[in-house]
Amino acid sequence: MFFSGYCKKEVKTQIGLTANVCGLAEEEHAGGALAFKSSNLGEKFKANPRYMQTIVPKVAPPNKYKYEDAIKLLGDSVEVHPEGYATDKKYPDIHIVPEDVEFNIQKQSAVFTNKKTNKLQSIRLKPNHTYVHPGGYKIAVKKHPTIPKWRLEGTMAEPTFCHKPSTVSGGGKSEISKSLTDAVIHGPIFIGEYEKDMEFVASIFNRDYSACLKPEFKETHSDPSRPILSMDRTLGSVIKLLTPDTVFTDDHNTFLESIPNHILAIVFAIKSNYKAEMGDNWKSFFTVDITNGVPGHELKFQSRQLVGSYLRVGTRKDGTWRNYKMRQDFIPSAKVQMEDDITASVVVPREQIKGLPEADYSRFPSLKISENCEWRLFQRPDDAIYPGFDKQTEIDFAEPGILTYVLCLSWLSFVLALSAFLYKDTNVTLLISFYSANFQPIEQGPEMKELTEELGFFDLFTEPMKQHMLKAAAGSEGEYAVCSAKPRLVDGKPTKNPRYLQVRPDVTFPKGRYLAELGARLYRGLSVNDPCVFPVAGVLSGRRNNPPDELNGAKIRPLCVYNPLHFQELPELFMDYICCVTGKSPSTTGAGSEGALSKGPFNAIGATADLNNMLVSMILTQYGGYSSAAGWIGTFLLASSYCSLLRSHRFDFFTNSIHSFFLSYSSRTQVQGRPRHFFADSRIVVPHDTQGA
Repeated sequence: MFFSGYCKKEVKTQIGLTANVCGLAEEEHAGGALAFKSSNLGEKFKANPRYMQTIVPKVAPPNKYKYEDAIKLLGDSVEVHPEGYATDKKYPDIHIVPEDVEFNIQKQSAVFTNKKTNKLQSIRLKPNHTYVHPGGYKIAVKKHPTIPKWRLEGTMAEPTFCHKPSTVSGGGKSEISKSLTDAVIHGPIFIGEYEKDMEFVASIFNRDYSACLKPEFKETHSDPSRPILSMDRTLGSVIKLLTPDTVFTDDHNTFLESIPNHILAIVFAIKSNYKAEMGDNWKSFFTVDITNGVPGHELKFQSRQLVGSYLRVGTRKDGTWRNYKMRQDFIPSAKVQMEDDITASVVVPREQIKGLPEADYSRFPSLKISENCEWRLFQRPDDAIYPGFDKQTEIDFAEPGILTYVLCLSWLSFVLALSAFLYKDTNVTLLISFYSANFQPIEQGPEMKELTEELGFFDLFTEPMKQHMLKAAAGSEGEYAVCSAKPRLVDGKPTKNPRYLQVRPDVTFPKGRYLAELGARLYRGLSVNDPCVFPVAGVLSGRRNNPPDELNGAKIRPLCVYNPLHFQELPELFMDYICCVTGKSPSTTGAGSEGALSKGPFNAIGATADLNNMLVSMILTQYGGYSSAAGWIGTFLLASSYCSLLRSHRFDFFTNSIHSFFLSYSSRTQVQGRPRHFFADSRIVVPHDTQGA
């Protein structure tokens, strides 16, 4: 493909040569994103500085963030109201509230102390508005995606910059910046025998937990004796109480192991919907329907179906999805895309970046700063073949005024596209508002109308894509449009390499980046005039796996050596970066090596200087080297890029897992008399308590 093959190689070569000549800089084949840990706060929330930090301290610190200080930092960028809060001038749905704020969805109110009058002030909570604590913690009022229920969603102020360098084709560079939302489905919460299960639930609620902590942890943990249904106990604290941990006694951990998973799901569902006025009569509010004289198995709250979240993690060979139940308070991390494919980076001493939180970055002597070199991202939307699954791709395809180039480009359009790519030419942008390749050209009129009438296909799309298809169905014959779920047919089969140019999400939706910087400024104590730099916090490469396959009659050997998640010390990581082993992907013809730092097919200059720069940067920063598998896990599980998605959402968790019981160390071993290193082992090593989820 002209655009992918020629332009990318030309641009990467020029940037790489410039970096080598300048020194102390790198051109990297990388993707990346800021990931902000988020959680479902339920219907009530009171600001607690301890849980508004990325790394929760053992002892609750005094609140050091004040409303008056936040207003000084933000200066003229906010409008201060006499009621005692402020509103952002650029985005009027963003508000700054005092540090003692309390939110209540049921009353639709936020209550705080007015600093001028020293009296309690109440303001009305507005749907889809974001309220920012003086410490940068963000609370948004959001509606549940499938049921008529509103909730508070909390998002941390300080993100984790997940940097994905030296990642092979199909390794998940773009996926790491995508939200996990599209992979989450919602379904009923099941109950077995109603009376028996509810009796078990009641025993959990009534149990005495005062002695569950080991003596050495009692001073640094909250009082565990609080009743589970107490309004002073959050859903998150209940989940921690009922999750095995080394801080608990053996008796308590044994008790927790005896609780079936479906009982835990019921406990968390009841806790998340419990209200004080229910008292001890909570059971009467949670019922099941009677069907044919027999109690059903779908739990309901006040005759409304309760809904749980389930995560899709890959498919088996027969096409069936692998689903896992998520925590009742789970919310996908908020993300801001920082990189997609072509990155320039530099390493600086940590002290040179103003305001960095000590707890988050003190383990790194130096830090890497990365910059996206692309204005438009050459995306391959693998999951768009499932109507309604890849929502962002469908929105991009349905943008008004689309001028689509399918199959191939004329030389004129190629030059225009290349110019727009390199120079961000807004005039060219108007001419080429959308570019796609390898999508089937569908004639407007009868051909598109036939797709809109296809049962079990058209109705699954998101609303923007539906409107796009209906408009094309009413269009004139002889003109063409595309559908995001219809790749071009090659030899009668859909191609696995459909592409389109996506304008950078942080350009299309600047509010996300703006809100990210706003929260970080308050958390770090930076004014609106200070630069807000997000340094890399994790190095997370990706590798591609494939099972035995065949292409045009030629057999393709299997390459399934990577487990879902690896941690590699620098010597092994450097060997991995030199060879960059990869399996077959839609962009490549077979398994093998993509060359040092995965630059072989994409860079026309030697890799010696790049390898040296990478090694020096890893030594200076002391980043840990993580990698995940894309494509297949072994020969039986198609994981696509779900491992990349998951890892960016819980990287803070994995960084503390090396010396805990969550990850196993696989030592060197021998197979048929030949030594094999642990990262070249086809066994699946996963977090013990998640079974691959």
